[in-house]
Amino acid sequence: MNVLVTGGSGFIGSHLVEYILSVNRDAKVLIFARGDGGTNIEAVYALFNRFRERVFFLRGDVRRYQDVVNAVKEADVVYHLAAQTNPDKSIVNPKETFEVNILGTVNVLEAALSSPHVEKIVIQSSSEVYGAPLYTPIDEKHPTNPTHPYSASKIAAEKIALSYYRTYGLPIVIARPFNTYGPRQRSPAVIPSFIERILAGRPIVVYGDGRQARDFVYVEDTVRGLHLLMEKGRKGKIYNFATGKATPIIDIAQKIATILKRKLEIIHRPARPIEPRTLVGSYSKAEKELGWKPRHTLEQGLKKTIDYYLGKGP
Repeated sequence: MNVLVTGGSGFIGSHLVEYILSVNRDAKVLIFARGDGGTNIEAVYALFNRFRERVFFLRGDVRRYQDVVNAVKEADVVYHLAAQTNPDKSIVNPKETFEVNILGTVNVLEAALSSPHVEKIVIQSSSEVYGAPLYTPIDEKHPTNPTHPYSASKIAAEKIALSYYRTYGLPIVIARPFNTYGPRQRSPAVIPSFIERILAGRPIVVYGDGRQARDFVYVEDTVRGLHLLMEKGRKGKIYNFATGKATPIIDIAQKIATILKRKLEIIHRPARPIEPRTLVGSYSKAEKELGWKPRHTLEQGLKKTIDYYLGKGP
């Protein structure tokens, strides 16, 4: 089995590659990435050292169609994770976000359509597409209401992918992970930002009162879900990966400070007007159809993540 992971050297991507190679001994994985941006070079080197015969790297850009064709041509399964994932950056530079997230997805779909090998395409979207919730926990039937260019680009990519499923029969499955965290994640994501600042003895930055709450999913649980989509995900369907529990941002900071046994200092800045107050997801569909549910508590996940920053974990 040949698996392509676009964005496979980034945070979630590198964990997904590692997971696939660990549980599928006959799998070969091609990492397709620009080699900059979210790339974690140390993680890529570690994967090559551990899985020398079964992991490969192809440098390229999802915005360049021929690059994508070269990556897809031998793949049986395609995981499309390459994206511009920073909402703040999308506000500053929406054009780049649309080019990477929308045009990049179209290129992957077109390349897969021209390939005789592709059996399944997993598109990673985001819980950000839901916007401010009308009810919680949010299930896959909840209306989408993107509030910034990043979330708009992700829902556009979803709609385009599903149109290729309905029009051409392309075997599409869509994942909507909630706030994934863990080792190798980088600032400006909230958890690594808090860990780095607390370790450095610097105050953390909190927008508004810090009571805005998110559903934090440990990365190992997210990639296990993505892997299950390859095996059991129904074509043309969307799946949340969530915990069903919302934790305020300021509580996350306190938990990190407690684990590190450090003093917590906070700088409050004005609230972001486009930021939903609470995002918490339902994983009942994933549990029913995939047999998936989160295995890590927040405390367990934070401890593993902090160990990584302290040099104690992989």
